[in-house]
Amino acid sequence: MRVETRIQRRYLAWNIAYGLLCAILGAWGAWDYWVTIPKREAAVAEYIAAVATRDELVTIRASRPLSSEEIGKYETAEATLARYAISVPVAPPAYDRPLQFWVYFVGCGVLGTPWVLLQLVRARSQRFSLEDDGTVNTPQGAFTTDQVTGIDMSRWMSKSVAVLEATDGRRIRLDDYVHNGMHLIVGELAHRFHPEVWTPNAREVAKVAEEERAAALAEQEAAANANHTDRSA
Repeated sequence: MRVETRIQRRYLAWNIAYGLLCAILGAWGAWDYWVTIPKREAAVAEYIAAVATRDELVTIRASRPLSSEEIGKYETAEATLARYAISVPVAPPAYDRPLQFWVYFVGCGVLGTPWVLLQLVRARSQRFSLEDDGTVNTPQGAFTTDQVTGIDMSRWMSKSVAVLEATDGRRIRLDDYVHNGMHLIVGELAHRFHPEVWTPNAREVAKVAEEERAAALAEQEAAANANHTDRSA
């Protein structure tokens, strides 16, 4: 039976979510860097200038009357300070500007978002298939049964990743987390080379046997309990 993979839905969903998150963080970093932080810095500068102007004019007023121009400056300074009476503006930390720019805007937005989208495009464009004659088609080329020398299953149980080994020395990554249906291709190859260890569905023979024994025992116990119930009745 011919098998052809397609992108895993969970992989697609997670990467779309990551892409949106990176885009949102990038936009947030840009907004903070070019809008929020400058506003905070301008508010701090305005507040400091108003305090300095008021204090200076208060000192002058102690020695002579203020001119009309100085009175206008004093009133403007007092009005400015009144706007900040409830909350005195505080300068953003020194690390805030580089953090928003390099980590969020550049790291997440400029680099992160395109990288995630590129992974999706790459995964969707990759096609793996297993033909009826045993030929494995991959993005790196087609490999007939005599061109496949083995399969590395050392990371299959932990990462759902196997590696096809070819006669020309190439090693082709087979990732079931990314490509749906890959387990059938991996299982066919693993069962071909190690039938005593792997089933055609890429499951461990020993584990399947253990599950079957456990299911048989559970069935026997259920049957025994049912018979005991019948006799009691």
